[in-house]
Amino acid sequence: MTTDMEQVQWGSYELSALDEEDKYVAEASGSVLKLTPGRWVLRFLPPPAGGKSPFVITHKHFLQLPGMERMKTLCCPRIMRKRPCKVCKIVEAIYALGTSSDEELAYQNLAKLNGYGNVIVRSGPTAAVSAADGPQPLQFGPKIYERLRALRRDPDAGGDYTHPFEGFDIIITRQGTGKNDTKYEVMSAKKLSELGNMSWIEDQPDLYRYARIPEDEDIDEALAPAAAFIRKLARRRDARRPELAAQVVQSTDVSQGDDLSQEDAPF
Repeated sequence: MTTDMEQVQWGSYELSALDEEDKYVAEASGSVLKLTPGRWVLRFLPPPAGGKSPFVITHKHFLQLPGMERMKTLCCPRIMRKRPCKVCKIVEAIYALGTSSDEELAYQNLAKLNGYGNVIVRSGPTAAVSAADGPQPLQFGPKIYERLRALRRDPDAGGDYTHPFEGFDIIITRQGTGKNDTKYEVMSAKKLSELGNMSWIEDQPDLYRYARIPEDEDIDEALAPAAAFIRKLARRRDARRPELAAQVVQSTDVSQGDDLSQEDAPF
């Protein structure tokens, strides 16, 4: 079979496209700013034109099951998009087994609130990051988010701290490094201050890349190293089906998942 080459059309692999791909890969895999112990003075950037919030809020599974050498981070389809989530079903099954070690493992893998906002680092406990680095995506948990929301609503001690001319810096002090000893203090700076470089607003990273909902194939790939544990979990669950059928799982975060009694295998 011959092909008339004059009728065949194709594109080309341009160097400019390669540059764009490099930029995308660097941004998609780029690290976020995580607060180490010490005192941080941060300026939260306002959202780009048309935006109503400087934050992107997600719920993520920090997936670490037996058999997995490295943690995998996945946005939860159930909480964020009202779609079935295989990880939530596994977490619910682990919780239902009822032992303290099972409950601890389930909690570790439970979807948790994770927020992102772009900041300028005015000062910090390390010189590795500064205002000269421009906008940095800051990752934070529910405790910091709750305080940031409270400051926005407080007409006396807070307000719109992201305003480029009438806003103010936020001081976050972290103490501790472990799960049980880490504490955060979040407060506003005394004086109003200007943002400074207005180009930072347009140059800030796109935070929605951290909120990508995984496809089923992505979740299957993440769970693959834990396949042996999941099969064992399914057998333990099946052995207790009569007992589980008479129970109501009381966890607020987990009980909204799909019914454990449905016949999909293993989850």
